[in-house]
Amino acid sequence: MLHNVPRTVSTSGAVSSAGGMRLQLFRRVELAPDEERLDKEPRWSDLQAGVRIVWTATGEPVRQIAPRSFLPVGRYNSRKAGRMLHHESRGHGHVGGEKLALMKCEINPAIVDFRSQHIRFDLLIDGRLQSYVPDVLALMHDGSITVIEVDKGRSKQPEPQYRAKLDIVRDICADLEWRFEIWSERTLAPTRRVRDNIAQIQMQRFISIDSVQILVVSRALRENGGRLAVGQIRTLLGCRLGAGDLVRGLMCRGLLELPLDKRIDHKTIATLFTRCVSPSFEHAM
Repeated sequence: MLHNVPRTVSTSGAVSSAGGMRLQLFRRVELAPDEERLDKEPRWSDLQAGVRIVWTATGEPVRQIAPRSFLPVGRYNSRKAGRMLHHESRGHGHVGGEKLALMKCEINPAIVDFRSQHIRFDLLIDGRLQSYVPDVLALMHDGSITVIEVDKGRSKQPEPQYRAKLDIVRDICADLEWRFEIWSERTLAPTRRVRDNIAQIQMQRFISIDSVQILVVSRALRENGGRLAVGQIRTLLGCRLGAGDLVRGLMCRGLLELPLDKRIDHKTIATLFTRCVSPSFEHAM
């Protein structure tokens, strides 16, 4: 889970990555519960570091998320993250932007945990301290970290400056052996079918599924080459009312995958998803 992270401060400008590799020019700081904001004035240690990565001890956003005229704010109740996650998205029935990204993380079996606006990159660029807060931080099933920027089509900064900042953050992530991805609504949901499937699957994230049902479906998938039709899984679950919703819920649990670009019915093939490890955020960071 992305909580209970040990406080880590490197004043020497060097930190250790998950693989034990020494990385120069980086400084990581975790905010204690009583430190809501970090001093924005650069210090000598920051001048030595060039980059400072800040996150919160509680898992809450590292900055205040306030409504803006073109991006109302909201909260998404995530079972996977075990908390309410803030987002800035268009509302009033439209599922897009950060809200759609959070839904996609919720159903993606490769993501075991995630946070919204959880870390901040403080960057020294041309002698000026600039900050960048990615929209989503995801912990992957292989123990790696993915930093996600959701392209909303509008930025408070001029486009060249915004893109230059993203390029710097991309290089930092590469040095830390993290992935950096830019998600847009077009890549998240290229068709209405994909968008509808994401929305419908995540609706079953809290459906009651017991360990016996998970064991039965997991064993059947393994015995059939990792592939079963939704109808076959419904039969395994007793064909009771709501068995189709249970299949969607199993995707939210990370057991199987369903195709998002097709209509999901009894003939749809579900594939087994096998996680590499059981990662924790403190080891990944």
